[in-house]
Amino acid sequence: MKKNKVLAAAAGAGLAGWAAWKQFGQFKKELEKSRSSEISRFINACRSLEAQEEKQKQ
Repeated sequence: MKKNKVLAAAAGAGLAGWAAWKQFGQFKKELEKSRSSEISRFINACRSLEAQEEKQKQ
């Protein structure tokens, strides 16, 4: 009886750990997406500024 409780607790802890790891993986993906989109926006803003400077020089 005691052995079954220990096994059930270990299985529950393993399942909770797996769920947390999966959620962390999803969070990491979302973070990478937002970071890459921020970088893209920054690069586009720089290009836009460069284009404006070129127009002003002409």
